[in-house]
Amino acid sequence: MDDTLRLLKGIERLLSELRRQPPDAWKPDNLEAFEGELSRATSGLGAHRLEESIRSAADSATTLQALDRLEEDVDRILRESIGDKRTEIEGQRFLHLLRNAADGVLIIDARTGRILDSNETARRDLGYSRDELHGLSMQEVDVALRPAPEEAWRALVDEVRTTEQPRLVEGVHQRRDGSTYPVETSLSFGSFGGQECILASSRNIVERKELEKRIRQQWKFFSQALDCSSDGFFAFDRSCSITFWSPAMEKILGVERARILGRNVFEVLRSLRDLGEERSFREALAGGPVSSQNLNFNASDSDRQTYFDAFYSPLF
Repeated sequence: MDDTLRLLKGIERLLSELRRQPPDAWKPDNLEAFEGELSRATSGLGAHRLEESIRSAADSATTLQALDRLEEDVDRILRESIGDKRTEIEGQRFLHLLRNAADGVLIIDARTGRILDSNETARRDLGYSRDELHGLSMQEVDVALRPAPEEAWRALVDEVRTTEQPRLVEGVHQRRDGSTYPVETSLSFGSFGGQECILASSRNIVERKELEKRIRQQWKFFSQALDCSSDGFFAFDRSCSITFWSPAMEKILGVERARILGRNVFEVLRSLRDLGEERSFREALAGGPVSSQNLNFNASDSDRQTYFDAFYSPLF
């Protein structure tokens, strides 16, 4: 394609030079010389329609209008060739990304759900060779699609087709040996070789799932330990919503766990905002330990007064 573009540009230059010459200089010597250069330029060019058009026009060109039409024809085919080159480059870039992606990539026929192509990562994760994997249906790979394979696949395709951004889902893939592993898959709709396809980029998240499990176990142990403490402990997220409230906090401030979990602390305990503790919350979320002494808390639903010291520290 690079040679084609170079040849086309050379032909366009020859036409431009010929056009600048007066009509009485066109025949016969100059046109013979032009035809000789044209023959050499197009000797390796497969665009027979272009060659025939230029030769025919060169033989019969006696006016500027005829030469204008010839230039327009070359310009049009040159633009088509540039478009073809752009498509070729984009395709090569896509194939390079496909082959070298760290995630497993599958190109799937949107209509049938069968795998058309894959990269090395996907084949390694699933334990198939390229020939073995191609032609398999996604129901043979994705466990989540098996209860109602046709209905589940059609629903997934319809959802991905109508979504502008890639659809991110979690699932379970099954290897050739029957073992399974969790994946996080990004799904997008597109065209591959003129065929409607789903591009599925899947990441093995076994390590992430194991880490999440350990965090849950550690949090469970941590919560049980804090539940037994006589000091009050609570935790909040970036929106200042309470995520943990120990039994001791219920006793200290007189607010039950069920009433405050998941809610903004300053909406439930308005006295804390009056005491200026909102600033302490923000400073703790910014990453620094903060302390407040001799706070006088008044419960909004009673006359009860409590004095306490508060210590805040980020957990991230």
